[in-house]
Amino acid sequence: MTAARTLRTAALTALPMLAAAHAAPVVSTFGPLRNRTLPRLSGRGRPDHIALTPDDAPHHRPRPESHHS
Repeated sequence: MTAARTLRTAALTALPMLAAAHAAPVVSTFGPLRNRTLPRLSGRGRPDHIALTPDDAPHHRPRPESHHS
């Protein structure tokens, strides 16, 4: 087997894997597919878990780091 043939075989073997890796992010754009494959990305978490954002302060005063000048 020549080096060129070995290289061609390796390239043809890697091509489908590279195409799949390149197309993988498109999964996150299809709602039903995203819900099944990436539930956390679609906003679903554990039922016993509460997520707080930085602006969910326990008091009504704004937090100093949330002020933009």
